[in-house]
Amino acid sequence: MKYSYKGANKSETIKKYDIKNNNIVVSYLSNRKEYFDYSKEKELLLQEKMILQAIERNNNLDNNYFVKKILEYAFYMILETTISFIISNNYTKAESLNNNTLMLLNGTLQLLNDILFIYTGINVIRFDKRNDEFTKYRIYLSILNELKDYVNNEELLKNINNKKDILNINNLDSYSLKEIKKIEDNLNNIKKKALF
Repeated sequence: MKYSYKGANKSETIKKYDIKNNNIVVSYLSNRKEYFDYSKEKELLLQEKMILQAIERNNNLDNNYFVKKILEYAFYMILETTISFIISNNYTKAESLNNNTLMLLNGTLQLLNDILFIYTGINVIRFDKRNDEFTKYRIYLSILNELKDYVNNEELLKNINNKKDILNINNLDSYSLKEIKKIEDNLNNIKKKALF
């Protein structure tokens, strides 16, 4: 889990865990780490807690989060367009009047417009990454119970580059959204074949 959610305590939200030297190293979103002696039971408990966190995050996601973000970016795009229109109008007037004040205003507005454009672009990229993670976790949680039934089926990871570990909540972040969608497709194909 790379992203927190409203109401979550980052120092208690598990990002991932690693197994090293017969220890479990738990990393939290706050970058805090905790060490435990390894046992399969502890690992399964950690996975269960991580699944509950993912479910809680999905349930607590502000339903309007995505709509708010899209409206925010639309507002910025309208603002950029308005500033561009003002600049083009003022530029023509400033040139014809040879007015340095209007030229300075145009330059300032153009700089503001460029900064706004870069800010919007960066935030759209961040939004896309978050949206990909939320979608990936939503798909994973929806197929979780079926995955357990077919975990040893070779077809499950067909055309997946990341085959080093069996897919679980801890290594979910190492899979791309495209790979998770492919696993979902593979799972559906396995189930169809099992019917015939």
